[in-house]
This record gives sequence, C-alpha cells and structure tokens, in this order.
Amino acid sequence: MIPDYDRAARLAYKTLLSLHIDALPVDPLMIFSFCKNTVVRTYEEAAPYFGISDADHFKWYVADNKDALTVRHEYEDGTIRYEMIYDSHGNPLRRRFTLAHELGHIVLKHRTEEWWEEKEADYYAAQLLAPHPLTSLYPSDPVQIADRFRLSRQASEMALLPPSHIPDPEIYGLIRKAFHVYAMTA
Repeated sequence: MIPDYDRAARLAYKTLLSLHIDALPVDPLMIFSFCKNTVVRTYEEAAPYFGISDADHFKWYVADNKDALTVRHEYEDGTIRYEMIYDSHGNPLRRRFTLAHELGHIVLKHRTEEWWEEKEADYYAAQLLAPHPLTSLYPSDPVQIADRFRLSRQASEMALLPPSHIPDPEIYGLIRKAFHVYAMTA
C-alpha cells in the first residue's frame, strides 16, 4: 500500500473542526479526552498494569524504547478500545507531535505498524498541529513556524513541505475561519 495523505489531512482537519478547536497550540491530550474508547496513560501509570515497577524498564523492554505506543484491543462483541501509553518526560514539543501521531493511528484506524501507516500518522500529526491552510499563510521559515505552532524544528520542517494532499478550498476556508485570529496575523 501507499500512504493516503489526502485522507490523513482530511481527517486531521475534520478532527479540528468537529471539536471546535480554534486556538494554537493544538493540544493532543485534550483531543484524547474526547476519545471515549481510549485510555491514555504515561509509562509511569501503565507499568504497574503490566506487573512492572520501573517505568524506565517498561519503556525500554516492553515499549521497545518508543516515545509512545498505542495498543488496539478488539473484543468478541466488535467493540474496539485503545490504550495509548506515552513518555511524559523529554522535549514537550516532540511529545506533542508523538501524541498527535498516535492519535493519527487511532483516527486512521491503523492495525499494524507498516511503513505507510507510519507515514500517514506522521502526516496526520503535522496537519493536526500545523494545518497547511494556516502554514501556507506564513513565510516558509521553519523557525517561525516552530515558534508559531509550538513544534520542534523537525516537525516544523515537515509542516512546511509542499502539501502531499489535494488542497480543498472549502475545508481550507473552514480551517482559516476557525483559526481566524492566526490567519489574520500571518
């Protein structure tokens, strides 16, 4: 399969619009609070559920030293629940992108860790935290984008790449209207 960047962008924009998010920086943890089928825990909170007392041990040996992971549980009655576990330490800008990436896996209904799913989740995260309808209004300066959208330098560079999705004038207009304060100051 190949990444469906158009779908990832549309769902990121739909997430922002459906939750009436209109302020920067976008907070993925707040978005997770609306996910009724998802439990969010830090490594410190999750380790005891796995019978492990040390969160660092949990991160290194159970989570394969990932900044976050999402576990999908599918039950016999068809119910799907997610458990998202993340490292609450380290760079807060990187953590925001990581949380948005994991949210992308859930929203995009990914089931594996195929390379194309990782690319889609990255693109979802970039469009959720720094939507192209807004970044396109600013100079293509990674430092300015990083500062405006509270991103790491690496994430701001990803946000500034030419869109990998088909720009939709209607949804671009809705995003710019929702974030009108930021669109006016561009």
